[in-house]
Amino acid sequence: MRATVAAMIDTGDPRARLLALVGELPDPEIPVVTLADLGILRDLTIAADGSPRVVLTPTYSGCPATEAIAAQVRETLQAAGHPDASVELRLAPAWTTDWISEDGRRKLRAYGIAPPGRCSDDAQAMTPRLDERGGNGGSNGSDGHRAAASRPAGRAAFPPP
Repeated sequence: MRATVAAMIDTGDPRARLLALVGELPDPEIPVVTLADLGILRDLTIAADGSPRVVLTPTYSGCPATEAIAAQVRETLQAAGHPDASVELRLAPAWTTDWISEDGRRKLRAYGIAPPGRCSDDAQAMTPRLDERGGNGGSNGSDGHRAAASRPAGRAAFPPP
């Protein structure tokens, strides 16, 4: 995501600008990685009335930093002129270390934390990607879903239909 942040800001697209702004917020527990690096920023939509809604998936359901992250997102969007911004916490599908970006893994290593290995043999297909259209777009095929036959046993396709 970091590679496209500058390009998205330059487009003048309000959603892309806010997505870049929120995506660059540091994780409160490991501030060298961003919300985008961790893959916990799932979506950002703008309602017809202009109010942004951010969807986050915490690294686990009991994560003590979840409320701090949600507050940080709301405060950032309010400071950007959106007092009506909201944050939704989405627990399903559950976050996986496959969602950590390669840039995030590099930052963790440089910080002295060994990044976890990939859980999936096809991590690219399992990694959520926010696209410019306003949602999670897939990079595999026209609809972003992998064929069930290629999915490891016991793993759900992402993004969900």
